[in-house]
Amino acid sequence: MASRTRGRPVLGGICGFFLGLFVSISLTVYARVPLNSPLYIALVAAGLVVGILLGLVGPFGRHRGGAHAPRRGA
Repeated sequence: MASRTRGRPVLGGICGFFLGLFVSISLTVYARVPLNSPLYIALVAAGLVVGILLGLVGPFGRHRGGAHAPRRGA
């Protein structure tokens, strides 16, 4: 059987993108970083990469059945 990707890397990437975006917006609002700084793009890119990596190794995989899943062999 082929090995499937574990976790949810696309969801992690989307969440990481928004995390980096909101951190950049917060730094702008609180005037901690000048507006012409390339740090904003780096934070968004870093958030995207970290989100994808956490999505790959995260504990949330495919649905394997829960409390209401039918039992096998019963």
